[in-house]
Amino acid sequence: MKSDKQKAVTLIELLAVIAVIGILTAILLPAVSKVRSKAHTAQSAANLRSLMTAANLFSSENNGYLPNTFNEEGRDWARQLLPYLDMPANSFNQLQGKRPPGVFACPASDYTLPTNGSWPSDYGKNAVFAWRSGNPAYPPMPQSRILEPAKILFFADSLAGARDVSPFPEGHNMGFRHNDRAQVVYLDGHIGSFAPDEVPGASSWRTAPWYPEY
Repeated sequence: MKSDKQKAVTLIELLAVIAVIGILTAILLPAVSKVRSKAHTAQSAANLRSLMTAANLFSSENNGYLPNTFNEEGRDWARQLLPYLDMPANSFNQLQGKRPPGVFACPASDYTLPTNGSWPSDYGKNAVFAWRSGNPAYPPMPQSRILEPAKILFFADSLAGARDVSPFPEGHNMGFRHNDRAQVVYLDGHIGSFAPDEVPGASSWRTAPWYPEY
């Protein structure tokens, strides 16, 4: 039978172990959170590249034109890209209360669609470039006319329910969810990012990164 002294030592040892576990948890949790954040950022970048690749495939079948925000049939850019992402045409059906499907879901976002007809993506398209065919304010153009595609963003992290990002109004609809930065993909496929105070505003809407020189 153990003495009271032996029991007391055992209790002290147990408390020491608990204290060590608490210290290790305090040390490891921020590291785990940082690793998770980096993984989310990397996956979101891969999603944006996939969307840009799909847009380029669309362009190759449409005389060099990238998808407009809406086409002449009223289909938004996400639905125009579904065939080029090997996703079925009904991918956005019955999504109320659910996350966006496939590459349209940013892992750092918790956005769920409030209704079946809500915007089904965590990403938005550059609203200034390739808006509507025939709109004189935002004339579409084939990629062959764009002098510096590496300067023009096309897709970006967006706020919940926002299909476009733009310099109008100030605020841009960008979603700053990667260490307070919004990731974007440029026409040449490379990834960049902006902090809220780095996004070019309304005075730059006819220049890079919103609208290309040609």
